[in-house]
Amino acid sequence: MGDMPPILRYALALLWLGLAVFLEAYRPPFLLLAGLTLLLGRPRSCPRA
Repeated sequence: MGDMPPILRYALALLWLGLAVFLEAYRPPFLLLAGLTLLLGRPRSCPRA
């Protein structure tokens, strides 16, 4: 998932957020997926110490 283009990563995160809004009963898992998509998809060019 780390080599995903940024525009695709943001589109996927928006998809998860949209599903979280429309499917209120399943909101926490979709919000978690959106967060993981953004976190795991970020570039590794700036590693944390």
